[in-house]
Amino acid sequence: MSAPSRTLLLWCLLRLVIRAGHSFATDSNGQQQDNGCASDSNVVDELLRTHRKNRLPHGGRVDVSTELWVQEISKINELRSEFELDVYMTEAWSDPSLAFDHLNPCKTNLSLDGGTLLRRLWNPSCCFVNSKSASVHRSPFTNIFLMIYSNGTVWVNYRIKLTGPCEKDLKTFPIDQHRCFLTYESFMYNSDEVRLKWINGNPITLLKEIRLPDYKLISYSALHVQRDYPPGRWHELIATFTFQRQYGFYILQAYVPAYLVVLISWISFFLDVDMIQPRTMLGVHSLLALTFQRAAKRVPLRNGYLSVVNYFTDAQLRLQTLTPSFEGNPNARKSRGAHLGRVTTKDNEALQMNLTTL
Repeated sequence: MSAPSRTLLLWCLLRLVIRAGHSFATDSNGQQQDNGCASDSNVVDELLRTHRKNRLPHGGRVDVSTELWVQEISKINELRSEFELDVYMTEAWSDPSLAFDHLNPCKTNLSLDGGTLLRRLWNPSCCFVNSKSASVHRSPFTNIFLMIYSNGTVWVNYRIKLTGPCEKDLKTFPIDQHRCFLTYESFMYNSDEVRLKWINGNPITLLKEIRLPDYKLISYSALHVQRDYPPGRWHELIATFTFQRQYGFYILQAYVPAYLVVLISWISFFLDVDMIQPRTMLGVHSLLALTFQRAAKRVPLRNGYLSVVNYFTDAQLRLQTLTPSFEGNPNARKSRGAHLGRVTTKDNEALQMNLTTL
């Protein structure tokens, strides 16, 4: 092919590429879009240019819908009365200043990095006010998802690791229940500025079945309350989780052995009253076995009151302590019976002699 032909061919290919570039444009996400619409980056730049983060979206109270997804409940700490869990917390509200229908966008919603952009937008500044510790996951980046719809609806999702408080009453241990709470509210805005509410339907969702070594999640509920503080009234969303202790381990390790020891000690009641040494050995060994079992049983409970298992073991020890003294009564009764028997025999002999004389 001659040089002029090569030049002509290259020029034609260049014209085709230029026309294709005028027909389609590529946005920041790598998607081809018509040249007449605004790309995501242009829309975001325009929204940030006109948005005021310190101004309430409607100039008045903002309704914030909230939803809680429980990813995992990893641990319940009895000594510290707390539980650990990982959750997805979702917030949604309307902000007219972030509507971009008029910008002729290529997409009706924007999926953005919340860890970077959310701090530049107005948000209700909500948090778990009763948490002992809380942090947003950073694996490998800040786990905050932000989506803005063309009508101005803002949807934010946080992935959070939490440690929350629990209420416990160990008086019924090992058949006790624990109730754990999470309280969510706006830290900066009272009820005149932000109104929190659960979404309709099921505001709390378990992403998978919760399994713990010692507890079973038997119920969970969502509650909306208003609480008064010195600066005003705040809306609060409370999530309650109720756990039932799995008592099978304690039945096998505490109750069943104790019952067996007591039953074995009762064998002495069926032995002859003259077998004093075996009866005494059974009673003493049973008492030592109960004492050793109580000392060896390690139940990690630190409370200032007695539980059901404490009353149970104390009653068994008292019963076992009284057994030897109860076992001694038949010997005394036998001695008294033998003495009465001799007395009765003499009386009968005297009676027979009197009858013979008559």
